[in-house]
Order: sequence, then structure tokens, then C-alpha cells
Amino acid sequence: MKKIITFMFAASLLNAMAQTLTTIAGNGSGENALDGPRGLVLNRLTGDVYFTDINNNKIKKLSASNGSVTLFAGNGSVGNINGTLNSCVLNRAAGLCINSAGTIMYITESGGHFIKKIDLQANTISVFAGDGSAGSANGTGTLATFNTPTDIDIDNNGNLFVADYGNNKIRKITPAGVVTDAATNISYPHGVAVDKVTGNVYTAGRSDNIVYKINTSGVVKQFAGKWGGGNNDGTGLVSAQFSSPMDLDTDMDGNLYVAEEGGRVRRIKLTDTTVTTLVGKTAKPNQYKDGRADTVLVNYCTGVAVKDTTTLFLTSLVNNVVKKYSRNFSVATGILNKSNTELMTSVFPNPTSSILNIQLPFNTSAAEIKVFDINGKLGLETISETNSHSLNVSGLQPGFYFIVITSDYATYKGRFIKQ
Repeated sequence: MKKIITFMFAASLLNAMAQTLTTIAGNGSGENALDGPRGLVLNRLTGDVYFTDINNNKIKKLSASNGSVTLFAGNGSVGNINGTLNSCVLNRAAGLCINSAGTIMYITESGGHFIKKIDLQANTISVFAGDGSAGSANGTGTLATFNTPTDIDIDNNGNLFVADYGNNKIRKITPAGVVTDAATNISYPHGVAVDKVTGNVYTAGRSDNIVYKINTSGVVKQFAGKWGGGNNDGTGLVSAQFSSPMDLDTDMDGNLYVAEEGGRVRRIKLTDTTVTTLVGKTAKPNQYKDGRADTVLVNYCTGVAVKDTTTLFLTSLVNNVVKKYSRNFSVATGILNKSNTELMTSVFPNPTSSILNIQLPFNTSAAEIKVFDINGKLGLETISETNSHSLNVSGLQPGFYFIVITSDYATYKGRFIKQ
């Protein structure tokens, strides 16, 4: 018994140490000298990360190939000049999103009260909605007004959802530019995220510390958290607490991630509202250095972008850096419980156009793999006789799919996009 307990403790320690936080941008020179990095978005086609450098009135690009930081848009002046990206003038660009085709980016200007559209192929920027004045009018395009829009996301139909911070609203913008209210009386919503599988929209009140869900029928309900706030993990509205939630993002495996002003990053399992702290769980105040993710904080964490369940990108508005959260569960030998087995299963890349790689725990000798479409129809089925398998999904139609992997140790359930 002693050996088993010792191993389980060691495995737990290795798993904790495998969750790391590292600085990947900022504290440099040139465009790598940041002043208020705020929102982020991952281009899933290229792997590049774009983020707003709000006090510099610029948008920066973090290269997936070499890690360099370069200027993407804005000349550093304050104003409203559109046209080409290298000469445009922004006014406190805050939030960003990219459509599924990777061709269009939308941004919010919290200072200019605009929603702007960037053509990633033509490298041009234009006003999509808002007239530049603070207001709450609905309408089409420039007939609508916003008040300090801080974040934006897009659904699979091209509809935009905007955190209209100064109006305590979430606004919806159709592809034709028609602006309406999607949710009202949200207490200072700073972030917004769309679950690309279900189409549900999530936001959080920075002041009331509540996470809200807006379903596809437009019904708004409290989803997790308690008034007054706090740091407790737990379940939904029963015991979970948040502390000044700032930004949100979703992955393809049914999780919502929440970045908090105090430096913690939380994960909510959408199926049962279980809340877990990923960054800062045991951190003492003012622990802002890199290191084990559970023991450090991200100073004034205002942005989160999710690559997958193992990789997040985060911004620190105060320390002027972009950080990367990485989770790599690997132990060489021993007894695994079910929860660790699930965590040690990796499915990548996501999205994919041809091959989906499946990495199972080291001691898995065989597993059944099934792929279902969103209607529950079986699309693929195979048996893996090793812990590493390459699944050819090129014959599937583009869209969202569920993958179920069953072994003797556990059942892994996830989602992926077939391009």
C-alpha cells in the first residue's frame, strides 16, 4: 500500500509540475515592447496569435513558426483612419475574433466605440458597425452605436457577439451588419465567447462575478458563480466563485475558460458546470513570475485564447507580457486512475483536414475509436492496437464531430473540426 500511495503522490506532483506558465512575448524591444496587451485570438489555420496592444494603439502578431512579435495593424497614433493595415490609426483596440475560414478578423475599439472588419487577404481595415460616438442605439452598420466595446466573438453562421461594456449589454451583429441586443443588464461584461459546437454564447459580469449563458433561442440565464465573488472551485451556481472575470474562450472539448483580473484562470466543464482552477490555485499574492501554473498568477489577466485542452495564451495587462499555459501529462510507470487517463489522452491537430493524431496513455494496449457527427450518426470506427494512432478523416464532410475513445482504463470524449 505504501508503494502505491507513494507513486500516486509522485504522479500527482509530476502532473502539477507539467502544468507550466512561461512568458512568450513582452519585456523586449521594438514591437516586442508592449504597453497593455489585452485581447487575443488564435488563427487556427496558421497557428499565429494576434493580440491588441491597447495603450500603443496597435495589433501585434506572434508568429507560430519562430515566436517573433511583429506589427500587424496600427501606426501607434490615436484616431480613426482606415484603409491599409500598415497605415491605419486605431483608438484602443481591445477584442478580436477570426472567422472559421481564416479570412476575416473583427476587432472592437473601446476608445473609438467602433466594430471594425479586417480583410486578412487584402490587408485592409474598415468600419463594420458604430458611428464613433458612445451610445446604445440598434440599427444597421453605422446607424448603431456602442459604448466601450471590449470583446467580440463569432459563431459558425457569421454572427458577431460584442461585449458592450459601457452599456451592460451583449450585442449581436448579423453578417449584414444589423445590430440588436442579445442580453441586457449584464454587470459590466468585459469578455464574450461562443461555443462553436452548440452555438451558445457565454459572458461574465466583471462586477457581479457571475458567468452567463445565452442559448441559441436567446434565453439568458446565470450559469456559474456567486454574487460577491471569491476563488472557490466547485459546481456552477452552487459553490463555484469567480473574482472579476475579464475574458472567456472555449475549446472543442466542451470547456469554457475564464481569465480573472486577480490573475487566476478557471475552467468550466460545460456539461456539468464543474469549475477548476488551472492557473493560480495555490498561489500567494503577487506571485507573477513564470513557473508551475498552480503556484503563480497572471497579473491583471485580461485575455485568454485557447488552442486546445493543453495550451492557452494569456495576457497580463499590468506586466505587459503574453504568457503560455502548457499542460503535458506524462509519467513513466505506475497505476493510473480514470481521471488521469482521460487527461493523458491527446487528439490533434484540431481543426484538421486529413489526419487526426491520437495519443493514448503509455500503458494502453488497445482502444476502440468512434467518430460521430453532430446528429449522432456514426462516421468512422476503428480499433487502435497501440497507444499512438493516426486516424484518416479526409473522407468526412467539413463540420464538427464528436470522438469517443474507449479503453480498459477510461472513456475519452472530445470534439474536433474537420476542415
